[in-house]
Amino acid sequence: MNVNFRIIVDENPIQLEVGRNVLDMTIRISSYIHNNFEASDFFTIGHTRQYVVTQFLEVLQEAMSITRVEDDKVLLSLKRDLLGNYDRDQYHMLERVLWYGCNFGDDIPELEPYHDEIFEIYDAYFP
Repeated sequence: MNVNFRIIVDENPIQLEVGRNVLDMTIRISSYIHNNFEASDFFTIGHTRQYVVTQFLEVLQEAMSITRVEDDKVLLSLKRDLLGNYDRDQYHMLERVLWYGCNFGDDIPELEPYHDEIFEIYDAYFP
């Protein structure tokens, strides 16, 4: 599996180049969390509020919608919270979402078929 992840600009917003498969997995996990916020207990991770997950998912979906089918890399712009609010920092949200999928995806029917791929992605990005 090609796990592409490269920081292009480390400012606000932070520009990332990610593999299409990485974006797809991140959308799957974020969608599950968004649709099952209370049941997922995701709010306990960094005291994340549901609207933050919603905004993050919208950013991911927008990036996917403007990507051509033949593109294997996607440019992703994530905002950093200038006030230092960790729970609103979208780059850290990327890490938390992938961590969540890596640690709990095998217990979630919608994510279980992708658990090995999620684990590889998380391990490649945040070893």
